Amino acid sequence: MPEYPPVLQPWLTSCTCMQQAVMLGPVRGADGIQKYDSTKYILRWYRRCLMRVALTYKSVDNPVTKDGASFMGPSVEMPPDYDGKWEPLMAPLVDQFIRSLDALPHHFVQHFRNGVEIMGYKHPDLRIRQWWHEFYLRLVKDEHLLPESEERLDERLGDRYDTWRKHSDDAVSE
Repeated sequence: MPEYPPVLQPWLTSCTCMQQAVMLGPVRGADGIQKYDSTKYILRWYRRCLMRVALTYKSVDNPVTKDGASFMGPSVEMPPDYDGKWEPLMAPLVDQFIRSLDALPHHFVQHFRNGVEIMGYKHPDLRIRQWWHEFYLRLVKDEHLLPESEERLDERLGDRYDTWRKHSDDAVSE
């Protein structure tokens, strides 16, 4: 039987098991989203930052390269004069996503925001990490929340029952 590389990028093993599980939660996306909705394109970029492309086994470090079929394909089209700056190309998608949050299932948005937060603190590529952190800040601002510090995140999702319980509501069962 042939051996295949893991689908998850190696950097994830530097995260706690709880953080890894949280990041995997939103990968599938939410039910009922139109195929060409901004959410689908943001999720493509999210998947690229976590997983290797199945067809090539490569990690893709931008949202524009044509690779990955539809599940992990490009989020935006690469312009003919592409200068390597993908952030401005993604800005309209982020705006559309923020505007569409009320139409998305709240449970999905919570899981996605938590995954985005971890990506914004833990991704090894500074450029990608900063992009996701800025996206996280927009998500919490839209919900009138305060951002969680990396230290609090690490305590809450640090693979310890006592610190996880400390940050959970008593109504939440084990």
